[in-house]
Amino acid sequence: MKRRMENLKDFLEKVSTETGLRYDPTKNNLFGRFNNYHIVVDSFNNEFNIYTSIRKNGSIPNLNELKDAAALVSGITDVKLENNRFVFTASADSSEILIKEITDITNLLSDAGYYNACVKCGGREFSLSYLRPASNTIHLCTNCYNTVKGVSNLSDENKIHENVLAGIIGALIGSIIGAVVIILIGRMGYIASIGGALMAYCSVTGYEKLAKKLSLKGIFICIVIMFITVFYANSIEWALEFCDSFNEYYSNEGKASFIAVLFNLKELIAEFGLGLEYIKDMLLLYMFTILGAFSTIRKGYQKSKMQQSSESSFC
Repeated sequence: MKRRMENLKDFLEKVSTETGLRYDPTKNNLFGRFNNYHIVVDSFNNEFNIYTSIRKNGSIPNLNELKDAAALVSGITDVKLENNRFVFTASADSSEILIKEITDITNLLSDAGYYNACVKCGGREFSLSYLRPASNTIHLCTNCYNTVKGVSNLSDENKIHENVLAGIIGALIGSIIGAVVIILIGRMGYIASIGGALMAYCSVTGYEKLAKKLSLKGIFICIVIMFITVFYANSIEWALEFCDSFNEYYSNEGKASFIAVLFNLKELIAEFGLGLEYIKDMLLLYMFTILGAFSTIRKGYQKSKMQQSSESSFC
């Protein structure tokens, strides 16, 4: 394969020297103006595709008409129309044969009255600019070149990059807000687990706002932060409940220490036989958090995918 590419390189460089077409080693193709026509020559499966954008009387030429004319050129095996460009497929065993085929094709176009045209707008202009995206080299008039190039540059400038560190901070802030709500709802005597949905929303939204986009990595980070925060929010709410109970029934012995209760919460739950109740509250909290997270994550991720699709569009 390496030897074949080396031979192709020498082959195209020789054609480039003889015709004045420019050789691109990164794409292994030729492009430029020859015999007053802008063309691109690509190698494909031991054959060569010769691309050109032409018009006649302001319209794209009839494909069958061009095929009939090209049948008179030795070595041309096919003619196609792709994205407003005609593709002449040529078979050539030597650089001399390919040069002759390119010469014959351009002479044919000239004799038939075809002229150079911009791929995008079809406008007639002798001096065309080259736009060279990853896929191929195309010819554009000055206005279309500046427009497409401007859109491409604008897309690069506006491309949104995910700031993971800022996103983590946003997710932490959102989770803390959700945790506070969970605790407050529990203190008011309501089912604290419904606050899990709000936590999910605040956490994911916080990440997305500060990171500027929500990727799979961001989703994973939000889930980890939410699960950790839910655990501590539930533990704090239970510790506060224990403090209230101790202060009510053992008021003569002074106020219970919240820090002491929190650090000994596991032993207290076991001592009073409240393990199942604690697990039930935790599972309900996680369930509401997951439900809230699913909707928020789906919307945020779809939004990021749409942005990414918009950034990657060509023109």
